[in-house]
Amino acid sequence: STASTPVKKSVLQAFMIAGDRERVFAAAKGEANPALRETAIELLGVMGARADLAAMYAGETSKSARETILQALFIAGDTDRLAALAKSEKDRDLRVQAIRNLALTGSKSTPSLLALYASESDLEIREAVIDGLFVQGNARALIDLSKKETDRRLKREILEKLSIMDSDEAAKYMLEILDE
Repeated sequence: STASTPVKKSVLQAFMIAGDRERVFAAAKGEANPALRETAIELLGVMGARADLAAMYAGETSKSARETILQALFIAGDTDRLAALAKSEKDRDLRVQAIRNLALTGSKSTPSLLALYASESDLEIREAVIDGLFVQGNARALIDLSKKETDRRLKREILEKLSIMDSDEAAKYMLEILDE
């Protein structure tokens, strides 16, 4: 009942600590204050409330809230939902964020990233996948992409990433290219 944002934020955190997902979810859905709503969404991620976050994303129209939900899905470790959104989201910026968050989940997301790269024609989306594989330190996947890539700009970007990786495999591949 208070109007104090800091107090409400503390109450939301207390609900999270107590495991009261329903109250945190209610705030995430209905809080009028955008900062408190964002906090509630983030706390749902910490609580691992994947189904609630997925349901919210499907019905959400605010781009800002969708961005926060994508971050919360990452925190919750929902690689399946992130992979699905990276493939199906209509908004390019949100797709790129889903790809980045997916990549941050580690090597278990590599097959999804590679499948997305293979099926995608949008250069910005393909670049986001390259960046994601680089962040993962996945030299093998980048080498494989480099060998198949026909777009000169994308191939150059992959090679630039490989050239700065601390990887024996990447260094060996770069030397092979120089010898060609």
